Amino acid sequence: MPRIFLFNFSERTERRWKLAAMLFTIVAAGSYLFLFDPASGVGYPSCPFRALTGFDCPGCGSLRGLHQLLHGNLAAAFAFNPLMALSAPFVGYSFLSYALLALRGRSLPRVFLPARVIWLLLLLVVSFGIVRNTSLYPFKTQRATSISNKQAKREIGEQGNRKQARNSGPSFLPVSLFPSSPIRPAI
Repeated sequence: MPRIFLFNFSERTERRWKLAAMLFTIVAAGSYLFLFDPASGVGYPSCPFRALTGFDCPGCGSLRGLHQLLHGNLAAAFAFNPLMALSAPFVGYSFLSYALLALRGRSLPRVFLPARVIWLLLLLVVSFGIVRNTSLYPFKTQRATSISNKQAKREIGEQGNRKQARNSGPSFLPVSLFPSSPIRPAI
């Protein structure tokens, strides 16, 4: 195993340093994810696969799902990305196993998967990526609902501004004569 430190530590000490770095990273990222909602879109990267193709990748919704999971909303986390919600316990088990190995020298029982199972898992992930972009995917309404809610809030805000301008007396700004008109005046 290649050494990553300048000093000559024992393997157990090196594992402890790696564990400390991993814990610090997980706590820092988890705190940021807990405090700031990824659905707001501020401070989080967008999916490059979605930006290039317009389709959801198998990982789309994972940050929003983790945010919901950290707040205790298991159903919402599952709705954002079922694959992430179902794989979270396995990721937690592997991290706990590494932590015990670093601290006690013994890990939890290791589960070795045959190559056929790994190929089936890959097929599951690819199939999930395909199905989630079809009408067969049952949770499609979650993303559509969040997008339509944002649009509705924006339109309500614009209507409120028009009502306020209309009720405030004469104004130099153009105001539509027909409030239900879909044509918006150029400002």
